[in-house]
Amino acid sequence: MAWFYKPSDNEPEQTLSANFDDFVLTRGDESYRDDLKTQGITSPFLQYVRFDAIQDPGSCTAQPLHNQVADKVGDFCSISTNHKDWFLLDLNGNRMYNAGYVMMDPGNSGWRSFFLSRLQTMQQTFGWDGAFLDNVEGSLTKRKQYNQIPVKYATDTDYQNAINGMLAYVYTWFNTNNRPLFANLISLKPVSVWFTYLNNLSGAMAECWAVGWGTSWRKTADWLENLSRAEQTQSNGKRAILVGQGDLSNNTRQQFAYASFLLIDNKKAFFRYGKADYYTETWLYPDYTWDLGTPLAARYQSGTKWCRDYTKGKVCVDPA
Repeated sequence: MAWFYKPSDNEPEQTLSANFDDFVLTRGDESYRDDLKTQGITSPFLQYVRFDAIQDPGSCTAQPLHNQVADKVGDFCSISTNHKDWFLLDLNGNRMYNAGYVMMDPGNSGWRSFFLSRLQTMQQTFGWDGAFLDNVEGSLTKRKQYNQIPVKYATDTDYQNAINGMLAYVYTWFNTNNRPLFANLISLKPVSVWFTYLNNLSGAMAECWAVGWGTSWRKTADWLENLSRAEQTQSNGKRAILVGQGDLSNNTRQQFAYASFLLIDNKKAFFRYGKADYYTETWLYPDYTWDLGTPLAARYQSGTKWCRDYTKGKVCVDPA
């Protein structure tokens, strides 16, 4: 089970350590992280950081948030004045703002160097084992949604190449130093970009997996693609964090998403059922405690269902 990105609002550390085994937390959460370690968690703790943007705190004397690399007082003003070329500009030459964050250019060598240098310092100074990069875009889809087409990257391929180049630059240091590097890969177009980026990562998150956003459901073909991608990721020696989105009380949806996970889990995948705005809430369900034993083989089709046999039971899911 996977936990991210901040401490739990409604359960103590003991509950998390008993039910979760993969953790992503944020700079500033070090004491909470260390408390979890005392509870027996031995898996690597990943530091959350925005990959795509830095925060404009609104003042040169304001303390920025620690969820991005420009987190020292005055950072944004210094970068804004001295490194204008680090920012990603739209077709009109304007910076791309969204909710107080400003997009950065993944193809700029100066920005890449600053990003990695700051991340290295945070990792080594504050005792993190690895990093988790959020908002790694797999196309121009989000830029189009915000009417923020970058003047420098006219096509998905151009944008993807710049992002993958930055991932490779960052991953070289992490891989050399045996530190895991994960990323939340979003807006994939085509889906195969997942594997292109994964060459420069230890693992990746699919934040809307097996089911759709909100209350929507995936078509059978999309659901099967989600399962196949998770299986191939593990076969490639990488790890996958798979998140089923839904409401707390929607037990049917939770069971569908978790059963889908059980169809493909080969010990390199982690699951969570939750809702993007409520990640600080700990949601636990009875099926998380069921002892199915170990899988006997891969999933197989049985009519409209897909099933997998375990030593102590059987899992079947009907996506139709």
